[in-house]
Amino acid sequence: MLFVVSCKEKFTYDENGILLFENLTPKTEEYWGAAHSSLWIPVKKTKGPYMYLGEKRYSGRIIKYFQNGNVAFEGSYDFGTENGEWKYYFENGVVKSILTRDSIYGKLYNKKEFFQNGNLKSHHIGNDEEDSTYYISYFKNGNIKYEHYFFTSENEIERFEKRNMNGEVYELFYEDSIYFKKDSMQLAILEQGHYKDRRKKGTWRTYSESNKLLLTTNYFDGQLHGSYQEYYTSGRIKIQGNYSNGDKIGLWKEFYENGNQKILANFKKGRLEGMYKEYHENGTIWERGTYYADERYGTWTFYNENGKIIRKESY
Repeated sequence: MLFVVSCKEKFTYDENGILLFENLTPKTEEYWGAAHSSLWIPVKKTKGPYMYLGEKRYSGRIIKYFQNGNVAFEGSYDFGTENGEWKYYFENGVVKSILTRDSIYGKLYNKKEFFQNGNLKSHHIGNDEEDSTYYISYFKNGNIKYEHYFFTSENEIERFEKRNMNGEVYELFYEDSIYFKKDSMQLAILEQGHYKDRRKKGTWRTYSESNKLLLTTNYFDGQLHGSYQEYYTSGRIKIQGNYSNGDKIGLWKEFYENGNQKILANFKKGRLEGMYKEYHENGTIWERGTYYADERYGTWTFYNENGKIIRKESY
């Protein structure tokens, strides 16, 4: 069954004589508006995932046209649910996308998108748009842009590659293998490390676009664990400390770019605990005190840049 109704008609009825439109006023909620189309489609949407014609779930074919007469999209319903192949077009008639759906809950399991030059833009395979098994996308010149493989049950990435327009890989991940990320044009390393069981492991390094080391971290079973160092682009240390199972522990140090001390602080299970000192950029003490359970405790002393006490506060 195919339903396509011309806007020129004053009254529109279905095959059972039910009035659908009168003077282009829909008697049911139209699913696709006609403001930019030369045709009305007498299908209404109600609560839930199903499409209706009158009071019955619609089975049959649907077509919508652009004002120039070219098809905008076409597809079929099976008992109110999108089913089989659906095609969407650009106004010039070139295919824009092709979706293939099953009739159970209308879940998408195959989708292709195209550029206006006809080249494939992306290909997506999965049970629905959020539960994927494979995804690939392309540049207009036909070179691969992304390629991802997923675990269907948990939608976790098993493998992915990202490429620049020249086809060169600049980001790569394989389960239980090395990961790296590069600048897409210069191919300078931006980040590198290892995974085990899809969790970060061992030493990870992050770099600037000019190949300066910015960050060194360590992981165990996907959590920060071990030494942590952050750097200025000049190469001088910015922050250093240690993690244990994702929590900051022990003495942490922070420095100004000129090399002078900025902060000295102690952590226990991720919370500030014990001595805390902060310094002016010229190296003189700014404030000192004690933390207990991440809150200031006892007497705190504050200094000006010349080292003179300016006030004390109690907590």
